[in-house]
Amino acid sequence: MLLQLRKGRTVVAASCKDRALYTRLRRLSPWSKLATRCVFGLASVWAVFLPFTARADTAGIVSGTVTDYKTHASVSGVLVVAKSPSATYRATTDAQGRYSFLSVLPDNYTITFTRTGYAAYSSIIVVLNGSQQKVDAALSVTLRTIAHTR
Repeated sequence: MLLQLRKGRTVVAASCKDRALYTRLRRLSPWSKLATRCVFGLASVWAVFLPFTARADTAGIVSGTVTDYKTHASVSGVLVVAKSPSATYRATTDAQGRYSFLSVLPDNYTITFTRTGYAAYSSIIVVLNGSQQKVDAALSVTLRTIAHTR
């Protein structure tokens, strides 16, 4: 069905096998014209952005927060690596200890958290299409060597 505005009137065109049937509707008020344009404008925007929303379900999201094991304070500057046979993703935590990976391909991932002065921490997760995984880590401080003896 085709809806057109022509000289202040709405023309609805519907095709029936070999011939077209035209029906003229009553004269529309200015408000009706505006409403009709808004509806078709929104439909156009929806049609343009629909492919982008469909793509969002073909990958997953992995995010989380990294904290200190004892103090529960956020740890910034932690290198977070998500590795699988199909892909590798890298991120660094911000000042609040947060990180995120967007558009992660579906697979099994080993997520490793490393920072100088802290023991490394690893976790295994499964990412599915459209899934949102939250992986938080609590890092413990490593012992430092202060001297060597013979």
